[in-house]
Amino acid sequence: MEIYRDQLFDLNWLAKRGLDGLDNKISKAYNDFFDEIKPDIIHVHNMHYFSEPHTKILEKISNERGVPLVLTAHNVWDDALFLKLTKGIK
Repeated sequence: MEIYRDQLFDLNWLAKRGLDGLDNKISKAYNDFFDEIKPDIIHVHNMHYFSEPHTKILEKISNERGVPLVLTAHNVWDDALFLKLTKGIK
């Protein structure tokens, strides 16, 4: 299994940087990844690492590609609470 990391999907970095002007970069990161792995399903976990733009862009790409999108939600808190609860974890 390969692990792909990109700061565009790091909530801690995004909280400091903000989301303005990132839609095209987020879309490109998704499309580049999906072009490489050619998924037959997109399965995401814990949307607390997904901002509203991430979610909308992913849904749009999923629909455009005709690839089902499935969410498994293991969490029930919002982003601000997640950041507060995990702030001191190293």
